[in-house]
Amino acid sequence: MDKFKFEQKVRELLQRQRFSQAEVARQLNVSRSTVNKWIAGENVMAYETLFQLCELPEVKEEERAEIFAFAGYQHLPIQPPLVAPTRAYDAILYDKANIAKRPEVLFGRDGLLGQIEALLDQGRHVLLTGYGGTGKTALASTVAGRWVEAGKGPVLWFVADSVELDVVLESMTAPFESTIELGLRKGDAKVHAVQAILAQAGVKLVVLDDLIHVTMLAYVRAAIPAGTALLVTSRYDASNVDTSIKLSDLATSEAVALLAHHAQNNNIQAQEYLSDRQSFELCRRLGYHALGIVIAGAWLKQNRRYPHDLVRRLEEGHLSALHVEMPPSARLENRESVQKVLHQTYRQVDQEPCALARLWPLSGAAGKFRSTGTLCR
Repeated sequence: MDKFKFEQKVRELLQRQRFSQAEVARQLNVSRSTVNKWIAGENVMAYETLFQLCELPEVKEEERAEIFAFAGYQHLPIQPPLVAPTRAYDAILYDKANIAKRPEVLFGRDGLLGQIEALLDQGRHVLLTGYGGTGKTALASTVAGRWVEAGKGPVLWFVADSVELDVVLESMTAPFESTIELGLRKGDAKVHAVQAILAQAGVKLVVLDDLIHVTMLAYVRAAIPAGTALLVTSRYDASNVDTSIKLSDLATSEAVALLAHHAQNNNIQAQEYLSDRQSFELCRRLGYHALGIVIAGAWLKQNRRYPHDLVRRLEEGHLSALHVEMPPSARLENRESVQKVLHQTYRQVDQEPCALARLWPLSGAAGKFRSTGTLCR
């Protein structure tokens, strides 16, 4: 492999594209940070991605064989290998209340809605925390939708489950065209560049959903312009925010209402579930856990059953509250069952969430927000 010629050719092809770097990242199904690192020569492009690169509009036919030769392949492969797609982390700018993860109805969080909205109206930074499946994302998406409906401005939303700080910061600017090459900036310079882009775009609310590494909060908060509100959801608590709100399990009446909403079907109306004493027993056996109740409701709807059918299965040991599975038609990745969510949480805790702190030295603007996440060891 001729590493120098390969990297030089990759940079040339990427810079020649008529797309923005964000669009090139979408075309190649990678993050913008990855594209920036290719251009900077910091990372080598994976073999599988070469095929996608050669399909970009500005790549000439004769260059396809050339780039594979530079990569060390004697012959141009006939077809790409079968690989699982990688995930892009670009943020989404919502200027309408069509937030993707917003539930039809939010149960049991009315008091928190008003509290959170009052804090955000003051430009505060709020963390919603709690173990998996308690409804943090449902609450955050409802807040975001109501924010847009109230005419307070667009909402910048992204899933912050990346383990790379660069990806998270660069994803915040993905919806905006900018002359600043973030991929070539490091440390506090990148933080300040993101802040300038968001300020120029007039963003007034940023939502980070499912933040895995609370140590990122130091940098993300520093990248938020003064007066811009920040709402974060995470399974981990942290003290370096203005307000941390822990979501608990639902109250009995709220849990039954949630069950009835998801269980109602052509044969059994919501009111029947609301008045059925076995609905209360089922919610009790599910520990009033929001996701568990949603899954149980979807199971009842799919099978057009009354609550006692599922209670009986739990009593007889054919199922456990952890193993009731969401029907395929309503299934979301990593939320098929309560067991799946709890296992995912356990794995994340076991992966040393404080490791990110070693990526950048805390200094300047980011330093004053030093993280003290409760799961750091």
